[in-house]
Amino acid sequence: MSQDSPIQKESRPIGRKAVKAKRGSNSSNDIAKLLEQIARNGTMTIELDMKKDADENAMNEEYAREREHTRKQDIEKKN
Repeated sequence: MSQDSPIQKESRPIGRKAVKAKRGSNSSNDIAKLLEQIARNGTMTIELDMKKDADENAMNEEYAREREHTRKQDIEKKN
């Protein structure tokens, strides 16, 4: 480089090597983490769906009991 260059190269201390930039990430580790997250999300979705189905079944059973009770009351009123 010439002495009159406006851009000067930064010097490093004597006896130290230049730090190399990390080249890429460990993609297999990233992929493993992503797959684990997908599996957890899938498991959580299944659990939520099962809970939702159980709640709906309980509501349907209660509704059926109420209908049956109402039907019996209507029959008793007619008699």
